[in-house]
This record gives sequence, C-alpha cells and structure tokens, in this order.
Amino acid sequence: MTTNEKFLDALNYMNKVMKADNAAGHQWRYCNTKSKKGKDFPSARKQGKYLINCVDGVTWAARLAGIPPSALNWYGAKGGEIAWCSKDARAKAKKYFDLIKVGNKTVTWLLNNGQLCEGDILTYVSMNHTNAYIGGKKSFDSGHAYTDGNGEMAPFHKWIGSLSCKSHKVGYIIRIKDRPHYRVQAGAYYNTAELDKQVKALEKLGYKVVLHQEDGMVKVQTGYFSGRENAEKQVAALKAKGISAFVRKE
Repeated sequence: MTTNEKFLDALNYMNKVMKADNAAGHQWRYCNTKSKKGKDFPSARKQGKYLINCVDGVTWAARLAGIPPSALNWYGAKGGEIAWCSKDARAKAKKYFDLIKVGNKTVTWLLNNGQLCEGDILTYVSMNHTNAYIGGKKSFDSGHAYTDGNGEMAPFHKWIGSLSCKSHKVGYIIRIKDRPHYRVQAGAYYNTAELDKQVKALEKLGYKVVLHQEDGMVKVQTGYFSGRENAEKQVAALKAKGISAFVRKE
C-alpha cells in the first residue's frame, strides 16, 4: 500500500473515530490554541484533548500514514502560500510531497479539469486554511466547514462531507509523492492492421497514444494519471465515443 493510500485510509479512520467519540460523550471541537491540543491523533484522544484545527487534521493523518513530523511543519496561510514553521521545513517536506503552485483556480475548476487527485492537500488564497480532497467530490476538513457554528470551540459533527471551499481559489496543491498511478488502456492487438486502425481513431479524437509491447501483443494506452478518478473520467469519455477502455493500476 502506498503512503497516499494509507493517508486516505487515515482520514476515513479519523472521521469514523471522531463520530464514535462524540457519541460516547467526548465532543470534538475546533481549537486554534496549540498549547491546549495533543501532538497527534492517538495522544490527543489518550489525554482527553478532543481539540483540533484544520491543518491538524491532515498532518495527523499524514503521521498515521508514516510521514515523519519533521516533514509536517507547515500550514496553509492566507495569500495561498505555505507557511513554513522551521528553517528546514520546506526541504524536509519536499522529500515526501510535490508542492504544486496554483494561485488562480478554484477547487471546482481543478476537479472538473482533471487536476485534482485523491489525497491532495490544499491551501487557499483568501484564507488561512488547509484541507484535503479525498475523492468522490468529498473533502476532509477539520476547519469550520462541518462544525455547528464558528470560532473557537465550535463542535464538529463530521470531518468528511461534500466538497468544501469549492468556489475558493487554491494556493498550493501539496501532493504525496508515494502514490499509485493509473493507465488507461484502449485495446491490445496482435494484428497490425487492427492496431493501426485503433491508433488512427484515437488520434483523430485528439488523444495522445502510447504503445506498449507486452505478452506478445501491443497495448494501446491513452493516459497516465496520479488519481483513479481522472483515469476513470477518460475511460468514460472514450466509451461515450464508442471506444472500449479500462483503467490499469501501476
């Protein structure tokens, strides 16, 4: 399992446990005062400190996924920049994350144009905020997106919900490097004439075709993606044009 897959599992796990804690009378609340909170998710629960803010949610999940605390000394600052909390924080973070500058595109635009992947952590231009896209048009957000009320000590009822901050411009995408990738395959051929026909049909539709020889046949590939959703979108588009295709995980 890749680090990105572990991260997504951790986000879902934290959301599930938080709801169970709430039901048991341990209400999780938003808190921006560092001295009041635990250092990570397990220790916060053990100490009875059911307090969290937006960046805690994603960095605590990243710690559960195996990313060291030294690579997580940052948060999303207003203006879209990443605020680094120590002199070497950026260098250490870059060992585990790709830092993709955006600055002028909304969450919705990125999603609709295939530039948002499951597990992407986002910063924002208009506010101090950090959250994560988890796929299925849903976000993990331990800021105020899913609290009852606003401000300090606002109670949470969930951390995962419908796409949050969707009309806000994204400053950076912080993308975990260790992640699965997906290819779209649109046929495999022994026959050269059939292969040429398929390639011409795909190129006529505007697809860039890559040929891969394997098991004595030529496999026709039309895309290589960091997120399964984006690969599935291309498969759906191909099928709508009458071309059979499927996603291969790598």
